[in-house]
Amino acid sequence: MTSTPAPTPVVRIKLGEDRPAPSPDALGRTRIGFLPGLAPVDLWERGRGVWKASLPNVAAAELALLVANGVVVAVGTIDGVFFVSGGRIAINGEPDPLHPLIGQPDPLANGSQNPIAYGIVNTVPAVPAAVQRSYEAVLTDAIDVLTEAARLRRPRLQPSSTGRWEPHPDDSEPSDWAEFVTLALAGAAANVGGIETALRGRPGSWEAAGVRSLLESTVGTDEGELMRHRTAPVHITLNIDEILTEHGDTWQQYDAAADEIGHRLDEAAVANPEIPAEEYVWVYDTQVGADPTPRSPEAPAWSWDAWQNFATRSGATPAQIENIKAGAQDGTGGINVLYVAKSDVAGDDFVRLSDERDAHLEAIVAVQDELDKQRDREFASYAEALSARIVELARETVTAEVHVHLDGESSSAGANEPVVHEWIRSAVEAISTPADLPGTPLERLPLQQASA
Repeated sequence: MTSTPAPTPVVRIKLGEDRPAPSPDALGRTRIGFLPGLAPVDLWERGRGVWKASLPNVAAAELALLVANGVVVAVGTIDGVFFVSGGRIAINGEPDPLHPLIGQPDPLANGSQNPIAYGIVNTVPAVPAAVQRSYEAVLTDAIDVLTEAARLRRPRLQPSSTGRWEPHPDDSEPSDWAEFVTLALAGAAANVGGIETALRGRPGSWEAAGVRSLLESTVGTDEGELMRHRTAPVHITLNIDEILTEHGDTWQQYDAAADEIGHRLDEAAVANPEIPAEEYVWVYDTQVGADPTPRSPEAPAWSWDAWQNFATRSGATPAQIENIKAGAQDGTGGINVLYVAKSDVAGDDFVRLSDERDAHLEAIVAVQDELDKQRDREFASYAEALSARIVELARETVTAEVHVHLDGESSSAGANEPVVHEWIRSAVEAISTPADLPGTPLERLPLQQASA
């Protein structure tokens, strides 16, 4: 398994605008086409078929790229195809909501009206699918479990002397097998992300309609109720930069602070202009394969010894001197100008004045460095608080483990997207952002430094 980009065969599918699906639709859909804000699994269902495509090219591809308005909006694996009448197919696979191609320009853009294109793209390839057991093997295990459940017995309830019902110590009766089956179906649907996700293999079948009706009669249409049956861990990925861009003015405050530092740097550069080198040193332009040439006709002929003497007095090490000399002679390293002191005193003055100017400007640049570190600390604290609040909200609904990950596109792969989005929305509303901290970022900076 690797996340390193590699030449990857892909199928590109252009999506049209949101519109009703043809009736009847082989995949049981009511809408097709691109609609902003859709969950990855819903977008994938709208775009994975039904298409007139080259079967050999689809079979050779690893990824399907869904493109809308010239931008990749979804990426999914190609695990197989579903054949439809008329030589058309639908792609079977899984959407990858974290794939790096999402949000990038169409890598196979062309002027053709054909929505399908094939090609090789240098990108992160599909993660090899785990070797799955056969349909028959899984079905056999499911039948065995359901058979075992059908044979379960429970103590028969009897009235006690207190008027309450208590389990009989010896007598038993068959357990509620229908309840067991319903709870098992609800848990499985919740584990894969929802009822429609579980039924996407053939959502328009009579079997799907029956299972859908059973589950909706059990948990209703509130997806949050279905999540209560989830047993698989919930993994949520947050993009803190994205959240703080959309909520509050944290980034605006830090941009304003950076602008202020830039203004200070500009003022300092005007108040401390560059030292006029020609007053203290002879200036020579380097040239490949020849000695440097003087800019002033009054300058002495070039001498590597004289230059090395000045470089040594300026604090350069022997290794640095050799590197500079090599770069000046072969044109590498960006060495375009070399200095030779007009006198030892003049050279020392030039170095001292240049160092003083650099120190003054570098002190201002250091403020920006500290500001960046402060921003990272504040963002990390916000991320920790936001993650903790999301876990608290999730605990009100699910008993399964909840893990929040950072540094990625916001998503909840394998979980019910609307429910998770509501947890995130509620947490964002409840947790103060760095913009709510006292003072401006620059005003907070001395306090942060003092407490470090």
